[in-house]
Amino acid sequence: MKDHMQTLPIRSRVVHLSALLFLSWTASGQSIDLQLLQSFPGVHLGEQDFADVDGDGDLDMVITGAILSGELTALYLNNGNGNFTVDPTAPFSDLGFSALAFGDIDGDNDPDLLISGRNTGTYREIGLFENDGNGTFSAVANIPFEPVMHGYIGFADVDGDNDLDVLIEGQADSGRITRLYLNDGGGTFGEVLGTPFVDVYQGAFDLKDVDGDLDLDVLITANSSNGNTVILYANDGNGNFTQVMGTPFVPVTQCFVEFADIDGDLDQDVLITGELQTQLYENDGAGNFSLIPGTGLIQLKQSASAFFDANGDGDLDLILSGFDGTDRVTKVYENNGSGQFTEVTGLSLVQVNNGKLTVADVDGDGDRDVLITGQNASTTLEARLYSNNACIATTASLVQSACYSYTVPSGNATYFSSQLVTDTLTNMAGCDSILTIDLTIDTVDVGIGINGITLTADAMNASYAWLDCDDGLSAIPGATAQSFTPMQNGNYAVAITQGGCTDTSACMAVTTVGIVEQHAAIQELTVFPDPVVVDEIDLRFDLQEARPVSVALHGSSGKRIAVLRSPVTMAAGGHRLRLQLPPDLAAGTYMLGVDAGGSVRFVTFRSL
Repeated sequence: MKDHMQTLPIRSRVVHLSALLFLSWTASGQSIDLQLLQSFPGVHLGEQDFADVDGDGDLDMVITGAILSGELTALYLNNGNGNFTVDPTAPFSDLGFSALAFGDIDGDNDPDLLISGRNTGTYREIGLFENDGNGTFSAVANIPFEPVMHGYIGFADVDGDNDLDVLIEGQADSGRITRLYLNDGGGTFGEVLGTPFVDVYQGAFDLKDVDGDLDLDVLITANSSNGNTVILYANDGNGNFTQVMGTPFVPVTQCFVEFADIDGDLDQDVLITGELQTQLYENDGAGNFSLIPGTGLIQLKQSASAFFDANGDGDLDLILSGFDGTDRVTKVYENNGSGQFTEVTGLSLVQVNNGKLTVADVDGDGDRDVLITGQNASTTLEARLYSNNACIATTASLVQSACYSYTVPSGNATYFSSQLVTDTLTNMAGCDSILTIDLTIDTVDVGIGINGITLTADAMNASYAWLDCDDGLSAIPGATAQSFTPMQNGNYAVAITQGGCTDTSACMAVTTVGIVEQHAAIQELTVFPDPVVVDEIDLRFDLQEARPVSVALHGSSGKRIAVLRSPVTMAAGGHRLRLQLPPDLAAGTYMLGVDAGGSVRFVTFRSL
């Protein structure tokens, strides 16, 4: 039998949240803003590089180069906010006309250092220093490298064996050299003899995959015994290089070269500066380059360059420094995303030549800051670090599930259904961080059915705890099944846990404990419609055998109100009776009691 359900003002929920976060840094276009962060003893004709030498999660730096009174090499440690202090214990020699590079030569996951140049005794010197992981460096003995000045150093895995090899060019005691050394994986290097590389100095090189064959090629531009030189060498994947003929590059010296994807087509274009030239060459993806005319970039020598996303719009902007024939200059150019550059004005950057430009996120705010070294117009040597203050709106995506409702992290909105939503937060730089949330709202079915005096939760495959509403929702000992049969009349609810969510049903009144049903002869007892809005109701049932049948109307407490049908013998089988209800029947829940010769069964309905 079905009894009525009475809704009482008692309901509780336990909310469960789960999330999976995927970060992808993007930004809307912002103005470029570089502000002086810190100044250091100035150098020129040197090099600088950033690496986390002490394993504390921020980028430290080494600066080396010539100073007015000699040479300098200094290791600066970062406090995490872009404030640097010199490490007086660093074992590096003071060098000028120098080159350096960080690289993990021995596979222990910390950056080691190779540095070469002219020392204070005017002799060439080269040193390889192994890092212990805490920023303490020790010189490696018996290294095979020939010391150079006016040179360039680069680590790269040229032979595909997953360790860092090294390429060195510059002025050695024996003259101009370009040497390739392969790493055995443990930090021991051996020179590769018979390479095709031109011997050069006063230049630079860059190693990138220019032809899409997944190995590192090299472009060398500098001064050779035959004059200014720029040559591209293709790698076969095993560290064997072949000169690429017919390239369009214009030879220069006192120069710099850098590969970058300037137009977003996923290949490496190239910038070459020097000898009062600044040329951009576009790559077709197969390593074939063509000069890009009319770039509007300033023509320089004694130059340096660096590509970086200065304004967070997803493309590579450009900073240049050098001598334009009249003045020392430092300029920033904004990329429109297609490789077209426009000069950014209004920046207060030191103007230098014979220096270097290096970009790195020194303050942990997700953008690249800029270190500028060189000589200014009054011949003062400079080393200035500029913070990138462009307000870059970062984005993140979040897969989130919650029970019934979810309030976004900012607290600005609450959602009650599954959908894709966005929220705006403030990131570490004080700029917008747009969070896209793939939101799933989970619910628990807290419906309860009643058959006779047995209550059954509608939710399947869940955890259940039946509660006594008349005793402060106390748990009923042992009542943890989907169904529950109370021993006495009262109000009962069930707490259901499913899919990480817990909810409690409304209380249901059970009032027929003690009313005996003997209904073996009566099957499939239903009423229609339910609820009723007129004074008629259809009663349908099956008789297992011929019996006299009478029907009475009862209130929800079981009290009989009226006899709707006197006993009439009916045959076995299905029957449908249309019954006339009292015309003054009030709205509420009622029962029809069907008596088939002593076999009694009840069915509930509602009257509106």
